[in-house]
Amino acid sequence: MQLKAILLSTIVAMVMLSPIIEANSSGKHNSSASCGCHGSSASVTISENFPSTYIAGQSYSIQVSVSGGVSGSQGGFNVEVDKGSLSTAGNSGVKVSGKSITHANKASRTWSFDWISPSSGSGSVTVNIAGMTANGANGNSGDAWTTAILTITETVVSTNTPPTVSNVQITPSGATSADDLTLAYDFNDQDIGDTESGTTIHWSKNGVHQTQHDGLMMLSKIHTTRNDDWSVSVTPSDGEDFGTTQSSNIIIVLNAPPTISSSLLAPTTPTSDDDITASTFGQSDEDGDALTFEYRWYLEGTLQENLNDVDVLPSLATRSGDTWMVEIRAYDGEDYSTWVSSNPISVGQQTSNNAPTVDSIAISPTNPTTTDTLVATSTSSDADMDSITITEYQWRRNGELVGITTSTVDPVSTNKGESWSVEARSFDGTDWSSWVTSSSIQILNSVPNLESASISAAEVTTDENISVSSTMSDADGDSLTMSIKWYLDGTLQPEYNNQVMLSAQLTNKGDIWTSVVEAFDGFETSITSQTFTVQILNSEPTISLELDDEVTSQDILTLDALVADSDEDVIETVSVTWYRNGFRESSLDNTTTVPSTYLGPGQEWSVEMAVTDGEVIVVSEASVIIDNAPPLAVISVLTDDLYAGERVHLSGTQSTDPDNAIVRYQWMWPGGGASGIETSFLMPLTGTIDVVLSVTDASGASNSTTLTLTSSSPLPCPNLTSIVSGNDVSLEWTWTSPEQALFEITRNGVIIGVTNSTIFADTPSLTGTSSYQIQTYIDDRILESSCQSPSADVIIESSVTDFEEGPSSVAGLGLGSIYVLLGILLLVSATLRRGD
Repeated sequence: MQLKAILLSTIVAMVMLSPIIEANSSGKHNSSASCGCHGSSASVTISENFPSTYIAGQSYSIQVSVSGGVSGSQGGFNVEVDKGSLSTAGNSGVKVSGKSITHANKASRTWSFDWISPSSGSGSVTVNIAGMTANGANGNSGDAWTTAILTITETVVSTNTPPTVSNVQITPSGATSADDLTLAYDFNDQDIGDTESGTTIHWSKNGVHQTQHDGLMMLSKIHTTRNDDWSVSVTPSDGEDFGTTQSSNIIIVLNAPPTISSSLLAPTTPTSDDDITASTFGQSDEDGDALTFEYRWYLEGTLQENLNDVDVLPSLATRSGDTWMVEIRAYDGEDYSTWVSSNPISVGQQTSNNAPTVDSIAISPTNPTTTDTLVATSTSSDADMDSITITEYQWRRNGELVGITTSTVDPVSTNKGESWSVEARSFDGTDWSSWVTSSSIQILNSVPNLESASISAAEVTTDENISVSSTMSDADGDSLTMSIKWYLDGTLQPEYNNQVMLSAQLTNKGDIWTSVVEAFDGFETSITSQTFTVQILNSEPTISLELDDEVTSQDILTLDALVADSDEDVIETVSVTWYRNGFRESSLDNTTTVPSTYLGPGQEWSVEMAVTDGEVIVVSEASVIIDNAPPLAVISVLTDDLYAGERVHLSGTQSTDPDNAIVRYQWMWPGGGASGIETSFLMPLTGTIDVVLSVTDASGASNSTTLTLTSSSPLPCPNLTSIVSGNDVSLEWTWTSPEQALFEITRNGVIIGVTNSTIFADTPSLTGTSSYQIQTYIDDRILESSCQSPSADVIIESSVTDFEEGPSSVAGLGLGSIYVLLGILLLVSATLRRGD
């Protein structure tokens, strides 16, 4: 029995001597799975604002808070992420180690920090959170904790790749003014299924954009002129994005060489007494250049260089029996045509011949217009009864030769008011007659032509204008207008003659309007005309709906409707229907306002209104997105007295948002700042300090407020003295403030006592130097001015027993475990002895 008592006493003594394991007030990393060393998991709630999805590489402002469990304001947390990185965001109340973040002190239950999401393609992120509320009893019993696990999915953003274009080329590379220019390019798009849509093509002449040719793949030669340079810029499009603009090669339009259709020698059967004349037919030049000609004569196929550039071969150079041929080419000042050869002719013997005569010459029609072809007719006779083999003509315009040598003149060559005549001569195979001139005729005005006409509609309402249009032409190139007559119910309305548009203000429901359209060139009207009839119908009423586009969830949404009818019919409202996010809100049917109790930020409200004029029902609609109402920032001072140099605690918990949640609190003051619902800092030694709180809600709206704090006089500083007597140490200090203070005494960093007195006695168990320090408290507030924690070193000369100065949480746990094991062994031993 005595042995059993000894064993039990030993066990009790070991347990009592084991050091107490305290909470880690400066945080603990990688403990998000539990807080098993603290009490039990009670009704603790963790609040956080981690996003449900993330965008790669973006920084998110995170706030974690704990509530419930035990009363007080102390607590701790740990967050671990398996992807991304963590940052304190300038908050001294938290600390980071790798992918773990925890509290840096025990004085708060709300913490803020930043999480930076991982790179693209990282996939889902797992977040483990542990949160604890502590009772502040400087131990781990009575605390409460809980944990949470979150999954954040990655937001994948798809983008369109703009198309590209290459090999932009204009052909032919050596284009002349006689060539069309053709554009070609290669279109490419990396996105499967995308096709070319909306590509822009801009033609430029001499560096200047020619807008009238935009979009053309082929530029007609009628738009090009010699020496102009042309280029094209192509901007590819797939209907969603434009790619990079690419430019083509630059084409300089070259001179177009002249052309000759044929060459002719006359007379065709010359004698050795005849001069032989070379002439050309069908010569032309695309650039309109004046032409000169070069000649090369061949005798029996041999070039006669001494006759080069002679257009008339003199009879002195010919002999009976010679065979002659000529080659002619044209020159436009820059390029030559090809050589064109005549038929060879033979020179015969001279014989006696009478030249033919032109007996008559006339032009038909006698009163031509610019649409008529001029035709020359003539009769000739020959005294020798020779056949007339050739009749030549040459035309004169206003007395001047124009170079037309055919028997007809095309209408494109004549203009109204010109005077034309023609000359003719005939050839009997040997000699030419003299030139004979016809009487002159004058080109008269051509009647304009109404090619087509149209009216805007056969039935219009009273709020629509009526307009006519037409396509007209005039061979004279005269300026054309429409001759228009308007009839109302069959009666001519002369005051509206020649009005292209009949205003809706002139029409009434049930009217019948008729329009007769002709072409007019200033002299005559067209032979043809077109008649159109229009019936005037009832006009639908018009509705203009308007909703305030700046309404918030705290406002009343009001419908403003403007209804009109051009027929002045009586308008009645059929229905008013409201929709919230596409779903009908039937309780608001036929009302024109939506109370604020129905509204929420981000909602889309639309309204549909139907009215009738008795004949037709017209429906109109309008919609609006409800704006988010901004939050209201409010600063609460949690500290009773603002002592100079001491910490002040501020809170933003009184901040409110009428329709959303506040997700970010940002504090700023001169020289510092922080984030989170609460913050603290040291008051300046003198004067005032302005503190700004900015709050932001989940929709991004923000609000700020400023509070000016004034420092009160600093608290007096304790003056610490010590007296050593043997192994006894007496500490004394001063405290002159009327505030009731509490003092915490530590020896070598270990708390050995708390008192509201200004004296303290201690008998340390260690020899040598011991460092004492007192820390001043007012209520539960630690005074942080350096003078509020004075210290003193004392020297103990000798000691009977040598103990460690204070318990270690690690050593205490190990030593306590050893004591328990020893106690169990002793208890087993005692039991065995009892059995003996």
